[in-house]
Amino acid sequence: SVDDFMVQGLLKNLKILRKYVVMNINIKDYSNKTQNIRRIHNFERYNVLIDYLINKGYFVVLQGTGEQPHFSPREGFIDYAHSPFQSVENDLLLFSGCEFYVASKSGAEWYGLICDKPVLGLNYTELSSMQPGSKFRFFPKRVRDETGNYLSWREFLNHPVYFQIGQSLPTQEKFEFVEMEEHEIIEALDEFIELLPKPRGQWLNYSLQQRKFKQMLHPGHL
Repeated sequence: SVDDFMVQGLLKNLKILRKYVVMNINIKDYSNKTQNIRRIHNFERYNVLIDYLINKGYFVVLQGTGEQPHFSPREGFIDYAHSPFQSVENDLLLFSGCEFYVASKSGAEWYGLICDKPVLGLNYTELSSMQPGSKFRFFPKRVRDETGNYLSWREFLNHPVYFQIGQSLPTQEKFEFVEMEEHEIIEALDEFIELLPKPRGQWLNYSLQQRKFKQMLHPGHL
């Protein structure tokens, strides 16, 4: 088809020679500083993800605009975001042919859903505003209070900080959104990759902890 021809042309221009994963890392500094809870401050930690995927036989393609971080060049890594080929039209072509998408909390996660691709969300925030998708898994940033204690996920679901979306909290307490460590990124990726060959229906066979999480949700959470 014409679409397949266009996809293959883009992959040839980008020198993508085998199966590939698309990745977007939101490091935007928002004018509304409250929204910076979405931002990835330690993007260097994603180097371990890039190398891990390359070692598993994937090309890794950084998607987005000039706001994406700069990574050191390496064989198997494609910096499409800072290339002359970057465009909305090519974004759609790129997503249509990828194996899956590694997302951060930003509007770009819609591409994976539009193209019906599996999506792995890392360092997610604003969980009361989530995109649908049966082939979607996310790992949230952990939340630490001013005493240095982390909220458990049960505490988080019942706390006002859960509902923070683009505005200051109605409380004097201060919270820090803590990003995933490298080993947590790899653990999340390993769990996600195990799901890839399974049919769509089996993605809904949640783990015990995932089922407990879903059971605690009520309409107010969404």
